Amino acid sequence: MFALVYANREGADIRVQIGLLSLMCTWLYESPDAVKEFLTEGSNVQFLVEQINQSSGVDPLVQGLAAYLLGLVYEWNDDSEATFTKTSLQSLILSRVGADVFISRIERLRESKEFNSATAQIVKKDTGVDGEGNPEVYFDYTFVELLKSSHDRIARSITTTRKSNTPKKAAAISEAIPNTAVQPLKDTISSQEKEIESLKQKLEVMEARSVQEAAEFNQKIGALNQTIEDLKNTISKQAEQYDTLQRDQEDLLVLLSDLDNKKISMRARLRELGDEIPSSDDDDSDDED
Repeated sequence: MFALVYANREGADIRVQIGLLSLMCTWLYESPDAVKEFLTEGSNVQFLVEQINQSSGVDPLVQGLAAYLLGLVYEWNDDSEATFTKTSLQSLILSRVGADVFISRIERLRESKEFNSATAQIVKKDTGVDGEGNPEVYFDYTFVELLKSSHDRIARSITTTRKSNTPKKAAAISEAIPNTAVQPLKDTISSQEKEIESLKQKLEVMEARSVQEAAEFNQKIGALNQTIEDLKNTISKQAEQYDTLQRDQEDLLVLLSDLDNKKISMRARLRELGDEIPSSDDDDSDDED
């Protein structure tokens, strides 16, 4: 909307303003959410009303599109924006613009040469050009068909007084139901409310118990994990001790073998020197070898 206000204030090419208004109409069409977003900025409605009401300085094409856009805002308003309900918006349009002016703006747009020259082809061979050499194309053909198919409904909707039968229907229904039938329903509702409250309390107790059990379970899991970790550490230490003992044993065996070899060598040397060395089991085993 800011782009439209800026283009209007700066006197931008009329096709720019038409394009922006057409785009906004397409955005709002059959979209209550888009209408709600549009109405969150109150100045948007004020700007459209000003464009429609000005007697000079505003192109009739822009005035017609502004009226159609305002009609779409009314038509697809679901009253979700409290500032601009459908009733208040209709009252504003009828009091500030007037039904005749509102309809005449749209009709003048529909009867314009620029509006009716739109075709399915973007540019025809015989399309004229303006003073700057730009093709005189103002409206998209699809948008033109959309406006033609919906403007009558929009105009009727705004100019027709809204009536609501809801209070009368509610009163009629209330009168049609006797008190003897209402009281059992009230009793049933009261009983169901008590039952729901009881179920809520039971649910709270079960949830609390579940939380406690979960905490205890997590605590046990933590203790088991700690035990497993301790066992892993013990096994690791025992494995290290076993490796150390095995290495020590191997070293002792090597040392013992060296001592045996030295003893045998010394006995043999002493015999060579003429010393009588008594026989021993080691010598016998050596001789056998």
